[in-house]
Amino acid sequence: MVLDQQKMAEEVKACQGSLATINENIAGVEKEKADVEGNFAASKTKWTEVMTNLQKKLQQPSPVCAHLKMGTDANGQCPKTVMQNTTKQENKKS
Repeated sequence: MVLDQQKMAEEVKACQGSLATINENIAGVEKEKADVEGNFAASKTKWTEVMTNLQKKLQQPSPVCAHLKMGTDANGQCPKTVMQNTTKQENKKS
């Protein structure tokens, strides 16, 4: 009976040691996860900002449009008002 208790006490110690090791591993993985999530959030914020800025630029007419004449192949890519203004200015010069 004493031997059984000693054996059980040793098994409990071994289990507690294993549990401590597992908890340390979990803590390390949770820290790594938190770091990755933090880096991801920062990167996502930066890329969202870049996308927003690019979308704003897409909404604005290209500076090239001011130099195109009506009837060119780029008509579909430039707002007509920009090209009409350019054409009017050229007509005034003539």
